[in-house]
Amino acid sequence: MPLRRMPLLALASTLVAAAAAAPALAGVAVADQPTAVTAPVLSTAERGCSPAARFTFTPRTGTYKQAPIRTQSVAGVALCPQTAGVPGFVTSVRVNAAAQLTTWKRAWDTVAGGPGPLGSFERTNRTIVNIPGLIVLQGDAYADLGGAHGISLKTYDILNPKTGSVVTTDGMLVEMQTAGGPNWNFERELNAWAPHGAYPAVDRSQVSMYPARAGMHIAVGMCQAYACAAGVVEYTIPWDRLVGPGEDMSFIPNAWGY
Repeated sequence: MPLRRMPLLALASTLVAAAAAAPALAGVAVADQPTAVTAPVLSTAERGCSPAARFTFTPRTGTYKQAPIRTQSVAGVALCPQTAGVPGFVTSVRVNAAAQLTTWKRAWDTVAGGPGPLGSFERTNRTIVNIPGLIVLQGDAYADLGGAHGISLKTYDILNPKTGSVVTTDGMLVEMQTAGGPNWNFERELNAWAPHGAYPAVDRSQVSMYPARAGMHIAVGMCQAYACAAGVVEYTIPWDRLVGPGEDMSFIPNAWGY
């Protein structure tokens, strides 16, 4: 039904946008700009503190206009004296999750009370990187408006535990653009490494990303850019396609060589 289909397609974009904008609403600083170094040097503290923090995720359940909601309460504690910013980071994770839930509620308000099954919202979190130079939590959301199927999305909350700053997608892109100069082209690499060459081109506004050891990990949410049947499409752009030799990126741990 058009009434249910149109909010579903819009939801794929607005859920990602809501999560991406939330750190600014929380008043959390973007990661500092890089300072050039000749080679990565790990301090004794960096070599001896891993994991850098501990995070716990407590299930929470509820309803909204009879639609079931399953989320998690997030808490975290630093495990080493040099791990900075964990309390503020936890706050930003909570703000991001709340923004996604609020976006789903607004979409659900447009279809609530109509015929058909109830919708639902679910979000879980897990720690995927937890080392002295980088902490990443992955949020897995499933949003259903009561139609034939819902949508799945992955978003990432990123902390630089050395500076205590939350790292944003915009901050990472600005930093790489500054280092790469006028010939640096993120959209070119974004589409060159995508596994679905037959699908339309994507741009930075349609993806979630986080720095992994092998490169920048990309997640294109279900219905976000490709056909909904493709699900969540994930791939990695190698660092040597995004970062030049010798460049020191503030969001990439020194142990990874940049």
